[in-house]
Amino acid sequence: MKKVLLSVLAALLVCVLPSFNKRFSSTGEIGTAGAPGEGTCTGCHSGGASGTSISITAVPAFSTNNYVPGQLYTITITVSHSTQPAFGFDCEILTSSNSNAGTMSAAGAGMQFANAGSKKNATHTSPKSGSGSASWTFNWTAPASGNAIFYVSGNAVNLNNNFTGDSPTNKSMVLTPISTTSIKEQSEALSELRVFPNPSADICSVSYQASQEQQISIDLFELNGKLVKNMVNEKQNAGPHTNIIDLKGIAKGVYLVKIASEGNVIASRMICVQ
Repeated sequence: MKKVLLSVLAALLVCVLPSFNKRFSSTGEIGTAGAPGEGTCTGCHSGGASGTSISITAVPAFSTNNYVPGQLYTITITVSHSTQPAFGFDCEILTSSNSNAGTMSAAGAGMQFANAGSKKNATHTSPKSGSGSASWTFNWTAPASGNAIFYVSGNAVNLNNNFTGDSPTNKSMVLTPISTTSIKEQSEALSELRVFPNPSADICSVSYQASQEQQISIDLFELNGKLVKNMVNEKQNAGPHTNIIDLKGIAKGVYLVKIASEGNVIASRMICVQ
């Protein structure tokens, strides 16, 4: 009977001690970002006033929830609450099949990377004090293809050394890769548009086929339609053409290369990575 009681006590300690350690741990809890099959900070923390928010920003900025394949981004996670004095977070960036999307690196101040199973997590090292908010920054190299889903769980805490009176929330954001293929049907007057290399740095070539002699204009636009640069404006003969485009002074990002002639327009996305 004594042996049985000792076995039961040992089993209880195995169950209780991890919970005790987690309860009074000030480091981030990985695997709580809210990805499929996971929990969030709300699994433990509760009772505080609502109003916690999370923002996910990037440099260069994501364009309408798109990412540039292979692009290196600086990611900033900000957790905000008007009254709580300190903040924490957990973040995973996963594919649609729930595996790591891209690569997180260069953990900034007050945060660390750790693995929850096969999933890489970015999380705080200790609750970060802030007047209304706290932020953490790290690098992310985008994958070559496929959706990239940011899962973030944030917590605004009152530092009372337990889970009561805290204000957790969570957020997800789906990014899709930007295509570099032509975005419009080829016209009869212009066809076979190709930008190479793409992504481009410093210079690139724009090649196309003109069906007749015509005035050709080649322009570089931001995705919002703002003209960045007129690169060619001249009369050209019928036949194949290749123009070398100087990208010096053009900021990193995604642009539209548009070729126009007498009402005919063809366009392609171009990624500048210099």
